[in-house]
Amino acid sequence: MTSTVTGLRPEEGRAAAAARVRVEVDGAPLAMVSVHGLKRLAISEGAEVDRETLAARIEQAEIEATLERALQLLSYRSRTREELRRRLAADAYPEPALGAVLCRLEETGLVDDRAYCAAFIRGRLAARPEGIRRMAEALYRRGIDREPALAAIRRVLEEEGMSEREVLERAAEKKLRALARKPRQVARRRLFDHLARRGFPLDEIRALVDQKLPGTG
Repeated sequence: MTSTVTGLRPEEGRAAAAARVRVEVDGAPLAMVSVHGLKRLAISEGAEVDRETLAARIEQAEIEATLERALQLLSYRSRTREELRRRLAADAYPEPALGAVLCRLEETGLVDDRAYCAAFIRGRLAARPEGIRRMAEALYRRGIDREPALAAIRRVLEEEGMSEREVLERAAEKKLRALARKPRQVARRRLFDHLARRGFPLDEIRALVDQKLPGTG
């Protein structure tokens, strides 16, 4: 049975970028659609439609729009599932489409939290060595729960044959090269502060500073 689109009414109280539109057919609400999905539908008031077909088209348009934006975001850099979900939700992509898209991306390997964690941790170890606690905090901000984050860090350290003490020493050696011309007491203070900011245990930092830069007594 043919019906007619009788209204495309923007939801009140939302910014344009986050707006949703109520699609009305034969004077009755059919569905709410995001502006992203609406662009793909190419419908207008007065268009003749089949209600069930249009409802299915709306659902598919939401998924396609969400997937397109997700792939665009992933083309810039890899992201965790939660990080990607937060970004898409902030851009007003609807939750049902988000769930479907994120599952599809995980199935194809384009979103892989385990691989993300391993790459992130190895990158930190190579470029800016940090303590286990600090790396776990960084992963938590990216949507990885604390226990899985800690497990991932321990797994990578084991695979690399490293302990947190060895990571601490690596971070210290990098900083010591920059402090080579500084007076000993200045170098001690700056080395301690640098390693503390990197999240290493304070007692281990003190022991290492005393080893690398013994006090004058």
